[in-house]
Amino acid sequence: MNKENKLSFAKNWLSKVIEFIKYLWSNHSYIVVFLIIFVISVVVNPNFAKWNSIMNIFKQSAIVGVIALGMSLIIITGKIDLSVGATLAFVSGISIVILNSTGSILLTVIFALVFGTVLGLINGVLVERFRMEAFIATLATMLIFRAVVTYLARENLGAQYIVGDEVFQTYRQIASGNLFGVPYLAIYFLLLGGLMVFITTQTKLGKYFFAVGSNEKAAALAGINVKKVRIIAYAITGTLVGVSAILYTSRLTAIQPSSAALGMELDAIAACVIGGIAMSGGRGKLLGTIFGVLIFQIISTFVVFAGIPPLLVDVVKGFVIIFAVLSQRNGR
Repeated sequence: MNKENKLSFAKNWLSKVIEFIKYLWSNHSYIVVFLIIFVISVVVNPNFAKWNSIMNIFKQSAIVGVIALGMSLIIITGKIDLSVGATLAFVSGISIVILNSTGSILLTVIFALVFGTVLGLINGVLVERFRMEAFIATLATMLIFRAVVTYLARENLGAQYIVGDEVFQTYRQIASGNLFGVPYLAIYFLLLGGLMVFITTQTKLGKYFFAVGSNEKAAALAGINVKKVRIIAYAITGTLVGVSAILYTSRLTAIQPSSAALGMELDAIAACVIGGIAMSGGRGKLLGTIFGVLIFQIISTFVVFAGIPPLLVDVVKGFVIIFAVLSQRNGR
């Protein structure tokens, strides 16, 4: 190969690399952001790349991550849910009561899933059947759910819900165990993440979510029941919150209802935004949400490793959100 051919080959190779980077940045900016933050973290502290540290990131991300998967569906359909944190506290508190009363973990899990779904349906019905603005409706239910679970605890249980000694060890294993070095929490998150990615990319219902969020009128003209699709999105989110409630109570074994999962709805929404879910609806990937949750946790862990004051973590997160949104906008 002569000098001219070598130069031509190098130019073609470089051109392909640049095109790939542009494609990756335009369509999967969340992966680029994830890699950048992860590499910086490893450079600052090589221990960050160890298996235990990586698994800890997944473990710490799991509960808010499961909620963010549901939040993604709602945002994709063009709506919002501010009540997921309060819903988690509500389901968690009552689930502990059921667990202590019956001693049955299976019954408790079933209750949490059903109760979470019902609370999600309430939000969906308020938004779609009663035509309330999603922001107002879920703000109201956020206040109601939090107040009710806090009131019940203060009146009957000494201001908090605690898993009883009879089922403590068994129930705790749901969230604290591991399989071949992989925490159960990470496994739950990844399995549910894979399921939700499949639903949104490979099923008719998944296509309906995007169609409704992209153009509600066009979706209705195409024969899609817009109200039903959105109510289903809220119901699925409620179910996922029920899953998170089981993981949350299993991990902590006691909750203070007035502060449990406080602000978790904001973390879930932020993870969706970082992952490329458009707040206007109709665009985004749930794979991006998974990466968005991990990015948030990496930032929190990086703050600890780097010795940065914990109070500054939200500042860093805020800049990451701005950076991610601007990159998505420029990529379109």
